[in-house]
Formats: sequence, C-alpha cells, structure tokens
Amino acid sequence: MHVPSVKGRPPRDVAVAYGENPDTCPVRCWLAWKEAAGLTAGPAFLPVDQKGRLGTQRPGPDGCRLAITRAAERAGLDVKLTGHSARRGLVSTGRKRGKRAEKLRKQGGWAANSPVIWEYVDEGERWEDTATEGIGR
Repeated sequence: MHVPSVKGRPPRDVAVAYGENPDTCPVRCWLAWKEAAGLTAGPAFLPVDQKGRLGTQRPGPDGCRLAITRAAERAGLDVKLTGHSARRGLVSTGRKRGKRAEKLRKQGGWAANSPVIWEYVDEGERWEDTATEGIGR
C-alpha cells in the first residue's frame, strides 16, 4: 500500500497482509470497498454524505474520526475511538502477537526516536513476563 506524505513525513510503501478472519481482514475490506466505490486511482477513502453519495476529495481528520466512531457504534462497541486509535491498536495488538517493535514503527510511520511508539509498545507488552508472574506458588 502506498502512503503519501503526511505531516511532513516522507511517503512510503507498506505491506498489508490478509487477515485471519475474512470479516475483519483489511485487504478483503479494501478490495470490497474499492469495487463498490468504483475506485481506480486517487485517495483510498472518500466521504459519503447522508444521502449515500460518494465525495471526490479525501476526508479530513474529523471525517476519519467520524467514520471510525460510527463504525464502532454500528458494531456495538462501547468504546471511544479516534482517528489515531487504529495506529495505536496496530502497535499494542502487534506486540501482543509477538510482532517486532521496529516493524510496527515502520508500518505506522513513526520516527525512529519517537517516544510515542514506545508507550504503545509498553502497553502491548504489559502482561508479557510480568514482575509478579510465578510468585506465590
């Protein structure tokens, strides 16, 4: 997937693998959206108005937040999600599944010296080899 320059970061290409669950697989969801929207070039995501009409310009940060929030509500999730939740979730879930922090950093587009990514890595590793594990037997 090509990620254009955002917030002064250089553009990059990242690999996105098929997910284990077909219902939540990012590749299958993207292919279905691409076909349904008739996309052949341009931004991956476009706004859809209240009447179901597809816009022509990529959504802004608030549009992304609204789309994520509405999707969570439709899924019955009782959580507050933001546009940044997907990036954070990539790291915390990736670490829980044993993915290397450096791979996650590159995928999410964080700078090598970003302190934020390490907070997310710590969150993903919280229950891994805890200091109290095995004590009290």
